[in-house]
Amino acid sequence: MIKFSTKRAERRATERIIENALKNLVIVDENPSFSLVKSDLLSCGWDFIEEFGNMVEIGKNKYSAKKSPALKFNDDVFNITLIPHKNGIELSRLEVYHPFRSYGVAGQFLLHFLIYLATKSITDIYLIPIPAGTSDIHDGTTLDINQLRNFYHKRGFVKQDNDPYWKLNYDLFYRYLISAPVNPLVYEKLISNILPKPPSSFSNCA
Repeated sequence: MIKFSTKRAERRATERIIENALKNLVIVDENPSFSLVKSDLLSCGWDFIEEFGNMVEIGKNKYSAKKSPALKFNDDVFNITLIPHKNGIELSRLEVYHPFRSYGVAGQFLLHFLIYLATKSITDIYLIPIPAGTSDIHDGTTLDINQLRNFYHKRGFVKQDNDPYWKLNYDLFYRYLISAPVNPLVYEKLISNILPKPPSSFSNCA
């Protein structure tokens, strides 16, 4: 982590990062994959944001800025953002607030979310495994980057060549699904109301 001599120097460095990222701003419009889940998630209490700005680190001191629509869910447990990807759909943020950590809540959400996307025949699912920012209000902490990468890889996400994105490999995901730990209490209490109910063909998984 870079240490700055003054707050002014830190602020100026941040401004330069933003300026450089905005020079290569990527605009991604709503696509069929995003549209396919939009009405479902809105009916489950998610919010639609027409213009969502997102900036992520894609290399050492290198950032990418993106503008797109977004679907967001934020309550006392989760802070989740879903956006269109140029080739499909992107889980831009999956954060579980501190009081609910260490109970497998993030893993249970991701499991049921990926099952839901499978029922919609959405196969191009992307993310960049970087720790989510957290809020002092929720006393949040972030995972080590290697822990986070292992978390997503275990569930079927694979790093793409020459690309910061990881993409879901469905063969790997289905292998994980066979023996995936399912916590009915976590699902019923924290997840069942924010995702559409799975069809009967997936009832044994959810």
